[in-house]
Amino acid sequence: MGGRERRPGVTMGILRTLKPPPRGGAPAGEGEAPEPVSEAQLVARAREGELDAWTHLYHSHFERVYQFVGNLTGDPCLAEDLTQEVFARAYVALARFDERAALATWLCGIALNVVRKHWRSRRRRGGIHLSVGPATLPPSAPEHADPEHHELQRQRAAALRAALETLPVHYREAFALVVLRDQSPAEAAALLGISPGNVSVRVHRARARLRKQLARMGWLPRSGGGAR
Repeated sequence: MGGRERRPGVTMGILRTLKPPPRGGAPAGEGEAPEPVSEAQLVARAREGELDAWTHLYHSHFERVYQFVGNLTGDPCLAEDLTQEVFARAYVALARFDERAALATWLCGIALNVVRKHWRSRRRRGGIHLSVGPATLPPSAPEHADPEHHELQRQRAAALRAALETLPVHYREAFALVVLRDQSPAEAAALLGISPGNVSVRVHRARARLRKQLARMGWLPRSGGGAR
């Protein structure tokens, strides 16, 4: 279970020099077929300080974590920076990984904490952004429509981003995980540390608040009632 003690500052500095793998590509290598090594073996070797083993794990999981962070932040450059921080922190904490959950799940838990920390900092300075595509809003016209339609879709996406920023953080997280990230309530609950039922309630209330806010902004028809 144990491993070498690592100094966070020095280790993170080294790990941040790792480069993201090519999008959609395999881990970097010389082209020869390596001997099969299980993820558990790589974790054990990385715990002993073998950087090559950690680099392999990093390349295997980078895209998944990057997409997860990107869906929460909505900024590709920021997502890449935060993903680097996630892996640096994960390496420092590797001795505490008990393998009861999959490594990918554990990394996403760290990613959520890193994003939350960023949100707290961003909130103090004003503004939190999430990744939102036009498809999240009610459909209005085919994708192959004219440029005016594409401009309308851009404005609709911007309106939804603005509406999302009015949500309390706990509603925003649940909505981002379940609706934008397309995770099940159970998967989102494991990351947020709450019950699946609680996740569903938060998503339902987030949707209701968003509808109300978008109606105020003129993007949806007004209706009676509202969410608390």
